[in-house]
Amino acid sequence: MRENSVINIKKSHIVVLFISLVVFGLITFTVQSFSVPLENMEGDINDQFRSVYGTPGLDFDGGFFNDMMSFFTLLGESMSIVVITIILAAVLMIKRYTLLSFWVLAVVSTGGLIGVLLKNTIERSRPSGHLAVDDGFSYPSGHSIASALLFLIIILVLIPHIKHQFLKYAAYTITVLIWMAVLYSRLYFGAHYLTDVLGGAFFALFYVLTAMYIYDKSSLWFKKYIFKRGRI
Repeated sequence: MRENSVINIKKSHIVVLFISLVVFGLITFTVQSFSVPLENMEGDINDQFRSVYGTPGLDFDGGFFNDMMSFFTLLGESMSIVVITIILAAVLMIKRYTLLSFWVLAVVSTGGLIGVLLKNTIERSRPSGHLAVDDGFSYPSGHSIASALLFLIIILVLIPHIKHQFLKYAAYTITVLIWMAVLYSRLYFGAHYLTDVLGGAFFALFYVLTAMYIYDKSSLWFKKYIFKRGRI
């Protein structure tokens, strides 16, 4: 571990990396096996959401909670995540964290593309009654992957460098709450099953931690040969 590096991989990171890979693998295997108990359980969960929330619309004309869910589901869309990621990368570039800037762009973009490939390979149908705007396949959730990639980078890489303890824990709390709201909104609108959301989140966790490991092991080489004036 290098004290001056932005990303320092720890043993706990490696442990969580393998755990997230195993959990993602188990969820994916269970989904692909068309398990009847799983389908019944997830159908019951979606029915519970419908019994509580009815059939909400993705708009800002359905009350405060519906407005909030609409906002968070739009926040978690690929285009929104791309825009936020580009802004974050630009700020890092201005701060001379050149390698980290490119790393952020690479992790979010490649992770999102792999998510699309997984979705089109597994070809799980969406829950019945989903909104027309939510087309395509269901597993893993694209919103879940995209938002998790971005928010995990913020949580695992950026926030730990905040020195003021109150601001650090406030940033953790706000980021986690926003992320959880994005994930919850996908169940609220009936766009995904619970395993779609969990599978996407665990894939993103595995992917970000793997990328952190690669950064930690390669940053000195990039600093020496490519980004000589940048910070690592």
